[in-house]
Amino acid sequence: MSDLLDLQEAKAAKVRSSDVKAAIAAMHAPPSHQTFFEVSNATGYGIKSYADAISMGVWPSTGNEIHGFEVKVSRSDFLNEMKNPEKAMPIMQYCHRWSLVCPASMVKLDEVPATWGVYWYKGGALKKARQAPLLEAKPLTAAFVAALVRRAGEADFAVVNKAVNDARAKWEEGKQREIESEVRRRVGSRDAATDLLEAMEAEYGRKLNEWDLQSLCKAVAVAARLGLHESWSSPVAVLSTIEDAASRMREVLSGVGIDLPKSKRRSA
Repeated sequence: MSDLLDLQEAKAAKVRSSDVKAAIAAMHAPPSHQTFFEVSNATGYGIKSYADAISMGVWPSTGNEIHGFEVKVSRSDFLNEMKNPEKAMPIMQYCHRWSLVCPASMVKLDEVPATWGVYWYKGGALKKARQAPLLEAKPLTAAFVAALVRRAGEADFAVVNKAVNDARAKWEEGKQREIESEVRRRVGSRDAATDLLEAMEAEYGRKLNEWDLQSLCKAVAVAARLGLHESWSSPVAVLSTIEDAASRMREVLSGVGIDLPKSKRRSA
């Protein structure tokens, strides 16, 4: 009954083979190991079988062992594999160890060939359920080495491709931020210009479409160059001087008997 519950629990977990492979890569990671996936026994027409994963120890302390892994995430696939476990031999023959990796308690240990090790997968990690015995591995053939090299090249390409895609995504993200910043800047400038025009219309008392824009721009330029936009003290002083001079000229001209023109009032 307990075994049945364990199997049901494993089935309910819905483990993906990609998750299991990621755990294998983490367990046999550089710099001490190199791990490759979907490795065949040869290339081209010589292909007879595949290993889901091949890990090779690259440090002398690892004995340069080659460990093959068969990944199963459903009991039905495992049972189908066990109908003919010898089909793994074309590639298993080059391995020092061979192991089954599956969800925890998905299979019973006595269901797995004695020449295989067993690893349980649970919670993103692997736990050794049975040590893989040391096998008498055959010398590597050029065909098998070619298959390993091909997978190594594909792994390098995947790393480079990921780096390129990451760089492109980073560039696009930066460019998007620049565009958004420019949009905010332009919208802000437009809002400021709108506020300025509304204020000028209020002071001028006329709508924008009624303005003589050329004359207005010249007037604004003259006022800016004279510094009138910074302080009103200068034009006030000029006005005071003009009024004093006009008053004195009226007194002088009137004193010598010259008729003066009447003052004109400007309409509002």
